[in-house]
Amino acid sequence: MLSDNIKRLRRRSGLTQEELAAKLCVVRQTVSKWENSLSVPDADLVVRMAEIFNVSAGELLGNSADAKGESLAADLERANALLAEKTEAERRARLVARKRALITALCFAALLTALLCRNKAVSCAAVAACFLAAVFTLWRNLALLTGGGDRRGLSAVRFVTVFDAALTVLAAAAAVLSAFGVFSISAGGEKIAAASVVFVIMAVSGIISPRLPFNRHTGLRLPWTVADTDAWLAAHRSLGFWAIPVALLYLAAAFAIEDFEAVTLAAVIAWLGVPSLVSLYVYLKKMRGGSAARAGQ
Repeated sequence: MLSDNIKRLRRRSGLTQEELAAKLCVVRQTVSKWENSLSVPDADLVVRMAEIFNVSAGELLGNSADAKGESLAADLERANALLAEKTEAERRARLVARKRALITALCFAALLTALLCRNKAVSCAAVAACFLAAVFTLWRNLALLTGGGDRRGLSAVRFVTVFDAALTVLAAAAAVLSAFGVFSISAGGEKIAAASVVFVIMAVSGIISPRLPFNRHTGLRLPWTVADTDAWLAAHRSLGFWAIPVALLYLAAAFAIEDFEAVTLAAVIAWLGVPSLVSLYVYLKKMRGGSAARAGQ
């Protein structure tokens, strides 16, 4: 509010940034920083600006009453604290963007290497190196990327990261060994392996989902769950209740019904569909309640 007030009152007084800076004996860049919330003026400069704009210091600071002495110092201290918080949030956002860009670049490098490299051994080694570098970057920055949270929540995110990485490594190793003819697997063996992997993923999601903290990187990421904490909690708590029963039913149906693909598709839809609908209901209900409250005002 202080930055907006300085800009508004300066323009109302017909002053440019250079002219205001000259009156205050500062450089134009200092006024620009005030108006862009990059810094906060000292108390004596606030008083001098208020005199120049012919308003009270309280109005300049956004208070209904005049600000003097301790009140002025307290207001400026709060403004400095808010500015520091804003600066830290912006720094964190830039750092998150850089880390996400690095992980994405490593994944693209792995994909391009797999598509363009003709030598299988070199391709596998390069893809593995990119994958390990991406996982290492993710692991080192989990707290940053997921917003921190308590120790229990961060442990859950770390577990999911290790689980996903291990599953990817096992799948890649099996594909590479099969491509090099080290071993072969029958159609029945493929069905058992696929059903086992799907079952394990479902069961693990049921165990770990209720512990995942609200974040935009790991979990059931839907437009409404990443936009609202209550929707996120509803999705992951219902997934905790629902996933293991679905996994057990799926395992039984996978070996009792011949159409393996249809059974797997139905199980995945049920596994993720129910928590998605539950969280969507919570989100829409909250949005309707908020709209009704605003309309009542």
